[in-house]
Amino acid sequence: MPIDPTRIYEDANSGVLKILSRVIVLGVAVNTSVVAAVAGQRIRVMGLVAQSVGATAGSFQIKSNSAGTMISSIVFAPPITAGLTEKLPITDSGYFETSTGHGLFADATVASINLNVFYISYSP
Repeated sequence: MPIDPTRIYEDANSGVLKILSRVIVLGVAVNTSVVAAVAGQRIRVMGLVAQSVGATAGSFQIKSNSAGTMISSIVFAPPITAGLTEKLPITDSGYFETSTGHGLFADATVASINLNVFYISYSP
């Protein structure tokens, strides 16, 4: 079944996909689960908003699965809570995605981070 190119959030197995969101506070730690794995599906990050908790700027990196491969191309360094947020606006193609059947995880350093992730879960 071909996919209509004008309906970009659609896959042949699941039909139309909704952009979902998840809000989480990343403590200073490794292997924090952000979005749980779904068997046979990939999680594609379509956008995000992040901000450090408190007066110290932190950083984080997104990865595929616990102790898995880093999939974000940069380490985000959100500004302090009193300042602006770090944003990757929702985009048609997304920014990065997990391997099939893997959850979305993050490693945070220096300070805790408020993270809002916008994503789709689809069958490749």
